Amino acid sequence: MNRLLGLWGETTSWRFAEQLPSIPDADPKLDHLESFAMSRRLDVAVAKRRAALLSKAVDLARSTRLVGRLDVGVDMHQDPNGPLLLGPNLVIELPIFDQRQATIARLEAQRREMERRLQEVAIDARSEVRLAALRLDTGRQMVSHYREVVVPLRTTVTEQALLHYNGMFISAFQLLAAKQGEVDARRGYLEALRDYWIARAELARALGGSLPPAPPRPAAAPAPPPSIATPPPVPPASEGDHHGH
Repeated sequence: MNRLLGLWGETTSWRFAEQLPSIPDADPKLDHLESFAMSRRLDVAVAKRRAALLSKAVDLARSTRLVGRLDVGVDMHQDPNGPLLLGPNLVIELPIFDQRQATIARLEAQRREMERRLQEVAIDARSEVRLAALRLDTGRQMVSHYREVVVPLRTTVTEQALLHYNGMFISAFQLLAAKQGEVDARRGYLEALRDYWIARAELARALGGSLPPAPPRPAAAPAPPPSIATPPPVPPASEGDHHGH
């Protein structure tokens, strides 16, 4: 596992969790995932860099096609009985017939090929992100279905079967079958939870290694203080109320 994860040294001291955590409250939205992947994926960055380098190479070849070989140096000459002559040396090659047409054509073809390669990489990356996001959404729906529908229903069936067994309406084999259905439902929930986290890891890989930060959850508005009803005023007692009957 360490070899597959590329871990070494202190990073190999990781441990398995006792159980899978529950799914988070929300998953990243698909609206901005594709643009997020375009800015994070290394294969897209490499293709962009190669296309930019080839574009610069084409521009450089075009700008220097009228300038051939250029050598700058120093010449020194001395006759047997004469003085030492020292001076600059400049060699300029003027391309009259060969103006690098073949080189420019080859570089332009390579640039077009790399631009198409960049489009291919970008389209594949966007497709991987969409597919991973759909799988993650499907995994969340499966986990919710098992947790909210299948497992509670199987638990209720087992409880009712136990009551019928205590009343001798069903046999022990039927009770065991109901319990087996509950166990299968719980196993299916764990497998759905496992598939959800695998889909989440696949989405992180398709995005370039990590998920975008989740937006901050809006703070709940404080509840208003309970209003205290003011009792109605007591009417003043009339004079007749002071007399007894």
